[in-house]
Amino acid sequence: MKEIRYLGVLVAVLYLLSGCKEILDYDEDSVTETIVVSGILTPEKAVDIRLSKSINRFDTLGFRQVTDKVIAFYSDDNYLGDLMHLGKGRYYSDQFEISAGKNYSITIMDGALETASAQTLVPHPVKITGLDTTYHFVQGERRIIVKVHFIEPGNAENYYRLELVDEIFVPYLAANKDVRIRIIKIPARVYTDDNWLIRGMGYYSAADKFHDWAGNQFNIFSDRYIQGETMSLELEMDYFRTDSVLGVNRKIYLQSISKDYFYYLRTVMQQSQTASNPFNEPVQIYSNIKNGVGILGGYSLSVDSIVFINHSLIDSLFPGIELPGSLNPGDYFPSAFVGDRNL
Repeated sequence: MKEIRYLGVLVAVLYLLSGCKEILDYDEDSVTETIVVSGILTPEKAVDIRLSKSINRFDTLGFRQVTDKVIAFYSDDNYLGDLMHLGKGRYYSDQFEISAGKNYSITIMDGALETASAQTLVPHPVKITGLDTTYHFVQGERRIIVKVHFIEPGNAENYYRLELVDEIFVPYLAANKDVRIRIIKIPARVYTDDNWLIRGMGYYSAADKFHDWAGNQFNIFSDRYIQGETMSLELEMDYFRTDSVLGVNRKIYLQSISKDYFYYLRTVMQQSQTASNPFNEPVQIYSNIKNGVGILGGYSLSVDSIVFINHSLIDSLFPGIELPGSLNPGDYFPSAFVGDRNL
């Protein structure tokens, strides 16, 4: 009797599953190509915008750059000029001054026909007012605690991104046996923070001031709960490991980012977190491109540093050198060649 009942259940399940099957036809030719824009504006850097075409999910040829367009550049609706095409879909100009507090826009032209456009704000920077440091031990491992102080203006909706980079000064022997220095730049590792900026657990309240979602790999946050407040963001980070290096310059950047850039980064994170789960709703990447997709964003920044100097190694390699109190290679080693390499 049990066997008959189980057989009936199995037949019912197979019937229901067969009813869920639906074949959808995919017409590749019906998919319209869309222009894709990627450009982030910031003071003291050139305007650098990339154009490409959208591709369907079965395309194996990779990005297809757009090389035959003209990009007109505007500041507060005033025409400044056209960007120069450098090849491979890269449009560039170092002739335009980008200033905080201004709106910038682009118009992408195909001959006399406008094909796409976008506008963004470069926000005013919010100054880091100071850094405090201490340390403690976790399972015998020394970690540094960094408090980042800033005052949230409270005058508008503001959006932020925190970026932490270690500049590590590594000595090496050149072919002529001279001691030279290489700068290696790597992201600084953060374990925890008191406001759940870096690592969210999915439980949000006014106390979790910086988090609206879990897995914040871009370290972005808004002023939703902190408008006008004096902030002290506490970060637990790796201590400086400097046995074989001349020093470490840990740079902490507080970026004030445009609203469009914030929502673009937020949806990129959400898509990356849900892409591997077939039961999740698809996440559409935010775009502020009219008649296209992608992002034209803006940011300004404030930066402060924590400097550690390995005096014993410097004294052994450069005996008698006078230390200026900073970690500027040009100040320390005026006769040494300094090469940059990003990892």
